[in-house]
Amino acid sequence: MEEQPESTASLKEDPVDPEAGGNKEQKLTYAAKAKANGMRYTITDVPPMHLCILFGIQHYMTMLGATVLIPLIVTPAMGATSDQTAEVISTIFFVSGLNTLVQTTLGDRLPIVQGGSFAYLSATFSIIFNPALQAIADPNERFLQTMRTIQGAVIVAGICQMAVGYSGLVVPVLRFISPVIVAPVIAAVGFSLYAVAWQNISLCFSMGLTQMLAIIICSQYLKKVKFGGYPIFAMFPIIIAITFTWSFNAILTASDVWEEGGDYATCRTDSSLVKDVPWFRIPYPGQWGAPIFKSFAILPMLGGAMAGMIESIGDYYSCAKLSGAPPPTPGIVSRGLAAEGI
Repeated sequence: MEEQPESTASLKEDPVDPEAGGNKEQKLTYAAKAKANGMRYTITDVPPMHLCILFGIQHYMTMLGATVLIPLIVTPAMGATSDQTAEVISTIFFVSGLNTLVQTTLGDRLPIVQGGSFAYLSATFSIIFNPALQAIADPNERFLQTMRTIQGAVIVAGICQMAVGYSGLVVPVLRFISPVIVAPVIAAVGFSLYAVAWQNISLCFSMGLTQMLAIIICSQYLKKVKFGGYPIFAMFPIIIAITFTWSFNAILTASDVWEEGGDYATCRTDSSLVKDVPWFRIPYPGQWGAPIFKSFAILPMLGGAMAGMIESIGDYYSCAKLSGAPPPTPGIVSRGLAAEGI
């Protein structure tokens, strides 16, 4: 979960760039505050390699559901087959990894994983349900045409966001972007997806609620339990919850608690989707054809980009505060938005 970002007024009070030298004492002060709030490793610490690997896996597993959910929400409306949906999922994973490397090296350099944004879903659905695309009878052709149109709109939105970031156009308006602006935008995006999330959990309440309960117990009630000096439950609540839930679900599946083809077949772990998808697949530009640029698609996508930028600015402040870094400077915010545009 994300904390509210600090007010942009703090930029004037603590103009310290966390990766450009700055005031070392101030950095240590921010790190000390984060540790006092329960953070074991801050941005000034270097955890052991084995923990870095586990933290990285958990960080991505935390956003795994949301990253998978975006293709699962949009591709059926586009006329996609299960194989095409799997291709979209593998593509968003691959590109997410590439953009995370760009963000953490050339962008804001904060410990942020770049993934899909729900801020673009409304714009994407406005493209999908455009009469010109819905009139295509063949589902495969409709999927390809819709995907290419969405790609064209995303490319233009990305270029515009890069221009906003690298030109510094966002700097003058930072003074007007405060928690009062950021919080309602993030809340509106989140609340609009509540029905979708609950609908998917309702497909298998027993497993969905089990995992939710496991995460709450690990992160809230077992966070002080230590093994080998490490608060394992506090550091790895997602990995533990998913491992427990999947193992429990596998036992029930092997015991035929849920019959194949029955009302609760979605609860089973032996899904054909997992079996049929290839283990390795490398996405490439133009895999669905050349992008199509249409004004009816570009304009709403630019609106999604605007909401996404406001959401991201809040993420930068939250991430910096939680990780013990000084508040992001206007330069850091600009580079972060530009890297997202990439």
